[in-house]
Amino acid sequence: MNYMIDTCIFNHLTDGYYTINDLPPGEYYITHIQRDELETTPDPVRRHALKGQLNIVQSDIVVTSVTLSGLARSGEASCGDDRFYKTILSELDKRKKKRNNYKDAVIGATAIQNSFRLITGDSDFAEIMKSVWGKKKIIYWKK
Repeated sequence: MNYMIDTCIFNHLTDGYYTINDLPPGEYYITHIQRDELETTPDPVRRHALKGQLNIVQSDIVVTSVTLSGLARSGEASCGDDRFYKTILSELDKRKKKRNNYKDAVIGATAIQNSFRLITGDSDFAEIMKSVWGKKKIIYWKK
């Protein structure tokens, strides 16, 4: 099985809520978005710990399925079908306007376009992805 790992999962692993052994067997993927979010963690000690989890999980980088100006990195984004992105973003914004909703929508759309299951600790994101992508495609890890 192939899994897209949401950024918050690295926080859960770092904080000891879960261990690497709790991850289901399979291949793990992230986009540049998760890596970038970990890189911008303000506390250098925390940033180092989060990046350590990124190395432990041994996830591969996959190109995003949506290209957004100001977010997309050259060579790490593609111009795919944005209908999943628009649906996910709209539903996230209806629940709660957050500044990173568009990033979650890109991660979710990329998971769908690549037929990856999504592992997240964000309950709103999990519920929306279940309705868009299917209940069996989402793993919700709560604290």
